[in-house]
Amino acid sequence: MLIQIDRDSVAMGDDVDSHKISLHIDSSTTYFSLFKSLLKKGYIPSIQGNDVVWVLRYNGSDLLTYQTKEEKFFSRLAHDQERIVAYMKANQEKNICIVFRYYYSKMKRAFSIYRDHSGSKSQMRINDFLSEYRSYNIPSELEKTWEKKQRF
Repeated sequence: MLIQIDRDSVAMGDDVDSHKISLHIDSSTTYFSLFKSLLKKGYIPSIQGNDVVWVLRYNGSDLLTYQTKEEKFFSRLAHDQERIVAYMKANQEKNICIVFRYYYSKMKRAFSIYRDHSGSKSQMRINDFLSEYRSYNIPSELEKTWEKKQRF
């Protein structure tokens, strides 16, 4: 099966050319194996300081998160959704475009999770984001600042 892949630019010169590629996968390819393969091949760039976050998104949903410094993954996929082709069929998708979102800092990623869940840790738990969010060790004072900015 042919899938489309794209990623965010990481610096001013990085956005000159498109990062969109097409890739043939078989029915056993998982999101995790695809992510690891693209890291190994250099499609996901290495960033100086190496303390950034990449998120694999499909159809508007964050499916996998990768913290580069720790080389740690967080998944929001159920075991039966790990295979790309099976996930597509379950969601009745004909075309697939996976996007890799870049966060230049862990705080930026943590804020994104916080904002998307209106600051609700119970919603983070329900949507399988809580363990990732907690990994960022956000001080409560910073959360209070975010809450004031967002006015939930």
